[in-house]
Amino acid sequence: SHETVGVILRSHTYDYCVCLILMFNAVTIGMQADYEARHVSVEGAPGHFRAVEVVFCALFVLEILLRFYYHGIVGFFRLPTWRWNIFDLCMVTLQVVEVLMVAAVGSGEELPISASTMNLLRVLRTFRIVRLLRILHVVQELNKIVYLIIGSLWPFVWSFFLLLLMTYTLGVIFTQLVADVQRGGQGSPDLLR
Repeated sequence: SHETVGVILRSHTYDYCVCLILMFNAVTIGMQADYEARHVSVEGAPGHFRAVEVVFCALFVLEILLRFYYHGIVGFFRLPTWRWNIFDLCMVTLQVVEVLMVAAVGSGEELPISASTMNLLRVLRTFRIVRLLRILHVVQELNKIVYLIIGSLWPFVWSFFLLLLMTYTLGVIFTQLVADVQRGGQGSPDLLR
C-alpha cells in the first residue's frame, strides 16, 4: 500500500541498502573499466558484466518508481532533496538508455549508433559513481567530516602560502650566500661562520 511504501522509503535500513547497492555498482563499474582497459582488442565487456548492469539498472528503476509512487510526480520535484532527485533520475535514465543500446548492439541489430556515442555512454557510466555522494546524507559522520574539510580549506590555503613564503625567503637567502661564496667570499664573513 501507499503507506507501506512511505515507511520503507523513510527507514534508515532502506537508505543503507540503497547506499550499499550504489557501492556495489561503483565497484562493478570500476571492474568493468579495468577489464576494458586491459582487453582493448576485445569488443565490449563479457556477458556477466552486462547481466550485473541490468540487475543494477532494474534496482535503480524500481527505487525511482517507488519514490514517484509515494511522492507523486509533482511532489518528487518539490521535495527539499529535489536536486538530488533530478540527478538520480538523470543518472538512472542514462543507465536505462545505455543498457538498451548495449542490448540492441549485442543482439546484432544494425543501429545508427556511432562509436563516439558509445564512448560517451561509457564516460557517463563512470560519472554515475558520483551517486555515491548520496552516502553523505545517510552517514552523518561522513557529512561532518566533509563539512570540516571544507571549513578548514581556507586555513590550509593560507598555511600553504605561509610555508611557500618561508621556503622562498630561505631559498633567496641561501642562493645569495652561495653566490657570495662563489664570488670569493665578498659577502659578510660573519654569515659564513
